[in-house]
Amino acid sequence: MTDVVTDVPVEVNKTTVSGVCNSTAQTITLHFFDDWKLSLSFGRNETDDEYHMTSASLSYSFSPGHLPFSDAAAYANKSGLYVS
Repeated sequence: MTDVVTDVPVEVNKTTVSGVCNSTAQTITLHFFDDWKLSLSFGRNETDDEYHMTSASLSYSFSPGHLPFSDAAAYANKSGLYVS
């Protein structure tokens, strides 16, 4: 398995952040590229008063222009993914 790490620049004026929280759960969501959404959720163990990540999700529509590779096939080949 090969790890692929890349920086993906986002446009500040097209990026928004939202979140919800209460005493035991928090979620922060980053919206970018018009239809990409990254959500991170955290929970609190009230007994120990410690926080932990409960989930992470990324939903998106693939567009080669968002990534530093020139097309979907090149991205799939470099990252070991299958793109149909």
